[in-house]
Amino acid sequence: FDMEHYLSDYMDMNEFVGDVIHYQPRYMSNPDQFSCVDDEQQLLCQLPYQNVYAEKNEIKRALIGLVDILFAFVFDHLTNCGEVSVESPWNVCKISSQLSWLHTPNTLKECLLLNFSRALTFPLYRHFDFCSRVLEDLKFIISSGRPLILKCLLGVYDILRK
Repeated sequence: FDMEHYLSDYMDMNEFVGDVIHYQPRYMSNPDQFSCVDDEQQLLCQLPYQNVYAEKNEIKRALIGLVDILFAFVFDHLTNCGEVSVESPWNVCKISSQLSWLHTPNTLKECLLLNFSRALTFPLYRHFDFCSRVLEDLKFIISSGRPLILKCLLGVYDILRK
């Protein structure tokens, strides 16, 4: 473990991080334009419909888990400039505490702290400003509503399926 290496990544803006921070994904331009393609619609039709009865605290934990997984997806999406790479499943599973060790944080603050700490520890490129950009994109996705969230979850499914 080399502490100077981690501190250097945290403080220095290298060429890659600068490019990624300024990358504009398609979902930022017009979130309303995203509709499911045929393959995604078929996948959604194959999923069984289930009525889920959950208590208030269970719904809260499920939503926090959703934030955890979406943070990991956005991190990978920005890292690879919208493309899926061979590193994508590893990135998503390492950054999401829910996917890596089946832990669902109890609060949103705990969730984001875990996401930031994992994103600043595990991936090849680590930078606090990049994590802040991921958080801003995550806020945008969540505020855009269900269609864009569903599109991102289908992206996670596609990444993990391959």
